[in-house]
Amino acid sequence: RDSFNPEIGSIDMAFALTFQPLPDDLDWGDAPVSDAAGGYPTLAVDNGAYHVIGGPYLGDDKDNPDAEPDGQPEAAALGDDTVGWDDEDGVVIPLLYVGQTANVRFQVNGGGGYVTGWIDFNANRQWDAGEAVISGLYKNGLYTTPVTVPRTAVIGETFARFRISRQSGLTAVGPAEDGEVEDHRVVIRPQIPIDHFEPNN
Repeated sequence: RDSFNPEIGSIDMAFALTFQPLPDDLDWGDAPVSDAAGGYPTLAVDNGAYHVIGGPYLGDDKDNPDAEPDGQPEAAALGDDTVGWDDEDGVVIPLLYVGQTANVRFQVNGGGGYVTGWIDFNANRQWDAGEAVISGLYKNGLYTTPVTVPRTAVIGETFARFRISRQSGLTAVGPAEDGEVEDHRVVIRPQIPIDHFEPNN
């Protein structure tokens, strides 16, 4: 529409929006986006994490990432496993217990890169900056990192997101120039009580 200002005359307010289509060779996450607790940022419309396939990845050398057209949300974060091939083999998260430490295992391939992982301990369907459990530069290889579950963690089912890229400083959402994203279901249980034994007489 045109607008008139007596000092500068007529102003043409018309404009056009253009959108750059996403490339086809992208790896996306698969955390759930709609359930009773709300949804994770998995789809493009929610600024879900995606990586241009190439460079480093998580898992063994037989299962480099496959491409998806968008996020593949699924109730147990298994959507990416059913598209192409099952490429989410790079991270193993054991059963977690409130207030206790467990070992998370991951494998780096494709030349190495920056690995960042988050666990949604407060179950708010977001991966907050304070929920990062790993962040660093890793070469090819198998790694184990200790993760201590906060005493404030919500008991039950939640989800983790791990990303690898040669690009540093990634958050849990948005694009990456290379690498892979993996989402995983996580179960948190109450703290295991310490047993007290009476001394033998």
